Amino acid sequence: MDFTSKNIADDHEELILHRCRRTGLQAAIAIHSAVAGPAVGGCRRWRYDSEQAGIDDVRRLSAGMTSKNALAEIPFGGGKSVIFADAQRLPSAAQLKVFAGWLNELRGRYVTAEDGGLPRFKVSQRIHPMYRVRGAVVLAETHSLKLLMAFSLV
Repeated sequence: MDFTSKNIADDHEELILHRCRRTGLQAAIAIHSAVAGPAVGGCRRWRYDSEQAGIDDVRRLSAGMTSKNALAEIPFGGGKSVIFADAQRLPSAAQLKVFAGWLNELRGRYVTAEDGGLPRFKVSQRIHPMYRVRGAVVLAETHSLKLLMAFSLV
């Protein structure tokens, strides 16, 4: 098996830690709440001192997105994802494709775009197909686009 996924949710609806042996990609995807609608929140690429520090960060950030989306009175819940950085270089096209596949497995329950550590112009050159949503590139390929179209955000 090229990758492993482990759901470690306790105070979240879903928190999945992913690892891909083939590409070396490690990421965490957190859905804090999808009560108001699909979880929405950016994807951060960051260098953490430990795996646990990254997990704590994605938990904190996804809970914050639930609050932000509720305060903005938009029909979305809160989520966040982090790609664990192992060097100063950006994720490869192969890594972004694996990550998009993990997002698609959620079947539209979580929608993301670039956040800290993932410059838009670099990501948009490395993943195809991609979709622009109010200036951001949606990393997941199929389900996220359908979801955003349903809410007239594209």
